[in-house]
Amino acid sequence: LDVAAKSIGATGEQLNIFRPWLAGLTLSVAPLAKAGYDPASGVELTLKAKAEAAGKSIHGFESLADQIQVLAGLPEDEQLVFLRSTLEDYDDAVTMIDGMVSAWSAGDVAALDRLVVEDMKAESPVIYRALLVDRNADWVQQIQGLLAGSGTAFIAVGAAHLAGEDSVQAMLQAKGVTVERLE
Repeated sequence: LDVAAKSIGATGEQLNIFRPWLAGLTLSVAPLAKAGYDPASGVELTLKAKAEAAGKSIHGFESLADQIQVLAGLPEDEQLVFLRSTLEDYDDAVTMIDGMVSAWSAGDVAALDRLVVEDMKAESPVIYRALLVDRNADWVQQIQGLLAGSGTAFIAVGAAHLAGEDSVQAMLQAKGVTVERLE
């Protein structure tokens, strides 16, 4: 913890004040920012800016508070799993995200499944369920509501939500919705 904390200009003692999920989240973004990854240039925010510029209405599936609650609501032992995983992967975080970006850019959903989903599922089924399965199920209900309405809806979600057997599109297909991947 001390070594990782020093890389963000803090001490392990300072991070110990945080709940484990917050310490893990804080540390997980630091190496990516140092490597030049800018959260403001992510796909979802880029698409949101384009939609706003085009005068389109925008609806989020969950609020920032909802997203925080997913991690904050994890049992303490699972928060510690999350923190330990962040610390174990800390030195390889940039390589890992580079692999995810490459897989996403190539449309390689199977690689995303291996790189993100399967690792998460193996490391902590509880975290996997909270971060992906439960949220995907909620989003699928919201998507079905959008599909039942009038007009056209454009939906953007993080890549991990589109990989694996519990993906958004797999859940939609299980409910009888025709899903087609476009390239």
